[in-house]
Amino acid sequence: MARQQGRQDLENREELYTYLEGKMQHSYEQLRDKGEVESGSSFVKSFLLECDWKPQGIGREEEKNYLCDLFSVQAEGKKKKSSDAQIIETNESGFYIVNWTWNDELITLYLDTISDSSRRFWRAYSVSSAHYLDDIINRLIDSKIYLDRTWLWSRLLESTQQESEPRGFRFEHDRSYFEKEKGEHIYSEPFSLKFSGSQRESQLLRELMRQNRELSTQTSLANVRMKYSMPHAREEFTIETLYFNGKFTTNGTSFSAHQALVNDVQNLYANKVYQIERDYIILTTADETKWHVTGNPVVFDLSDSQIGDIDTFCRVVFSGKMPFKLWGTPRPTSSGEGRNVLAVDLHNGAKLFFEVYPEIICMYLSAGACGNTAIRFYTNLQRTFSRLVDVQDDSGNQFF
Repeated sequence: MARQQGRQDLENREELYTYLEGKMQHSYEQLRDKGEVESGSSFVKSFLLECDWKPQGIGREEEKNYLCDLFSVQAEGKKKKSSDAQIIETNESGFYIVNWTWNDELITLYLDTISDSSRRFWRAYSVSSAHYLDDIINRLIDSKIYLDRTWLWSRLLESTQQESEPRGFRFEHDRSYFEKEKGEHIYSEPFSLKFSGSQRESQLLRELMRQNRELSTQTSLANVRMKYSMPHAREEFTIETLYFNGKFTTNGTSFSAHQALVNDVQNLYANKVYQIERDYIILTTADETKWHVTGNPVVFDLSDSQIGDIDTFCRVVFSGKMPFKLWGTPRPTSSGEGRNVLAVDLHNGAKLFFEVYPEIICMYLSAGACGNTAIRFYTNLQRTFSRLVDVQDDSGNQFF
């Protein structure tokens, strides 16, 4: 029988929130009193996911079958005995319990598909093993169409932390994607730096590292840690680690405080996705006399970190693999300096066109494209190429 973490008898969101708040408080008390979480315990974990699906007009049974297919994942190796996802309905619409058997352990995810009116942004919660759960989520994002993470760029993480009481952060940068593709036998170890301290100390260290030209390209935030308190009830708080891939780990006294923070992040992120789809999708229409073109390319400024080997860059970015999840064949421009790429977003099958030059990349999103694609591209350029990649709007203001 598979070992189990997580209740299977929850029937509604209120029961879930009460259960998770108890888990949060237990973890917080253990850390406060003993300095560590006891064996067998686990932090509450939340995930912000994006699903480019069309739930309108489908019945409840059809929706359940869709989720079962979407969340089924294959394991590799003799020891990993996974099964298709088991979907348990609850008494509330859009709220499900998802189970997998993974290495003889039952992994449970509580899935809320109605956290926004369009049902596009999902929230998922768990108290199961982070090691196995992260493995499952990674495989799902890598292999499933329509399902994606939310990709939180560095400025969003930093601004979110500044609205709370900072506790620290982690920088991560991994150029080995490009070095391995170039055929280098000795490539850079991923850069990682973890810091714990106050807001003033955090800011001083960030500024110090970003004053150094070489280090400044590598200071992409992987996570931020903070204490978030309810505005009118300081005793109600959550101690959070918020990751670039839309994952939260939390302990504290109040699940409501945790939800308030998740709300803030989700709203900021969703607004940016919808802004991209409103202002940057390239559309053509015609009247009796002429064609009309609306929309703008998303322009990525690389002038502070130019592409050295453009062919290697394109082979990595348009390989169809994570983290970019884009597939395309680069072709030289007439000058030979740049590359044109007609690409497919493997998230939802939409077509995109890229102009890639050493100092600039223009992304043209076609009808049906997903705003999340531009954010995924930007966040992972920061993490694997250079944090100094920038995007500006038509007025010259920072877009991200």
